[in-house]
Amino acid sequence: MERHIFMLVTWILCPLIYALHHRGMAYETERMIIGFIILLIGMIFTWNAKRSIKPMLIAAENGQRKLVTKGIFAVSRHPLYVCQSIIVIAMVTMFPSIFSIIILLFYLWSNKITMSEEETKMIELFGKKYKRYKEKVPIIPIKFWKLLLNK
Repeated sequence: MERHIFMLVTWILCPLIYALHHRGMAYETERMIIGFIILLIGMIFTWNAKRSIKPMLIAAENGQRKLVTKGIFAVSRHPLYVCQSIIVIAMVTMFPSIFSIIILLFYLWSNKITMSEEETKMIELFGKKYKRYKEKVPIIPIKFWKLLLNK
């Protein structure tokens, strides 16, 4: 609970306070609002991904293996990493600098390595079942982004 309060304060209230404090600068306020909206989308999808993964965690506690392929996992194989990347992109949008862009690039690179390692572990655990899932579901939901960009 305390962690959720901390996340609420740092990810939502701080950028909002910053945007309100710098009302005179229209460009910065617009950028902060856009970043805030992206941030909310990332947080909502993160919450959804954490909720969707619960059956797998419960099965693991009981010594069983369960591959989650429903909910947000039907759209992305690694939705938590994708959602966290969206949150980092939102922060870069709100607070752009060379330093924040370098952090974003490093974050995306480290996520790529971690996802690759997890893919290998999942194939070891679930075998053909995971390979079929991998063929059907992308890491990043490209169709979703194409839909957003076409409209």
